[in-house]
Parts: sequence; structure tokens; C-alpha cells
Amino acid sequence: PLVPVLWFSSTSVPAAAVFLLLCQSPVWPSFSGIAGMALVGTAAFGGQVFLSRGLQLERAAKAMSLQYVKVLFSYMLGMFVLQETANLSGTFGALLIAASALIVMKEHQNDSELLRDVDLDMQSTIRKQ
Repeated sequence: PLVPVLWFSSTSVPAAAVFLLLCQSPVWPSFSGIAGMALVGTAAFGGQVFLSRGLQLERAAKAMSLQYVKVLFSYMLGMFVLQETANLSGTFGALLIAASALIVMKEHQNDSELLRDVDLDMQSTIRKQ
């Protein structure tokens, strides 16, 4: 999972630096700004590595359908941490996302158990050879 993550960051950072220098005059951040950017960058890198690894381990249809849960977490972060006010449409949308995630997890639970059994059978067959 590291190859796509490292490739993306090794190409996007120089490209962004070139366009930044061409379009704007640089402003150097403070030490706390650099520390914050390093923290966000490290968290994003770790999250992308874990996402890539999860897509290797789980069927893509199930794993990618749960990407919509990020919207739910963003909504909850806005309400509880950033003190944003909840509205009816946002709450209804969050409930729909949560319900659909639960339905997808429930429907694919048997598929995951079946795939694990097949994987274990394949591993035991390989070991016997």
C-alpha cells in the first residue's frame, strides 16, 4: 500500500511547489504552523496507508461503500467540536448514511465469512503441497 501513497506525495508536492512559486509570493509559516502542517500530513499519510491496506484485505465494493461514513463523522465533528448548529436536512442525511452503512455491513457479513473460509481452505491446500 505504500507505493501509490509515496508516488502521489512525491509528484504532488513538487508540482504544488512549482505552481505556488509561479502564482504567489511565498509566506513562511510560524513554528506552530509548520508543526500543525506536519501533524496533518502525517495523519493523512497514515490514513491513506490504512485505507490502501483495507482495500487489499476487504472486497472493494464493501470497503468503498463505507467511505460515505466520512461525511457522517465530519457532520458530528462540526456539531460536537466546532459547535456548529444542526439542521433537519443535515441530521436526516447523517441518519441515512448511518443506516446505509449498517445495511451494507449486515448484507456483506455472510460474504466476508464465506471469503474467509475459502481463503483458509486455499492456505491449507498450499501448505499440503
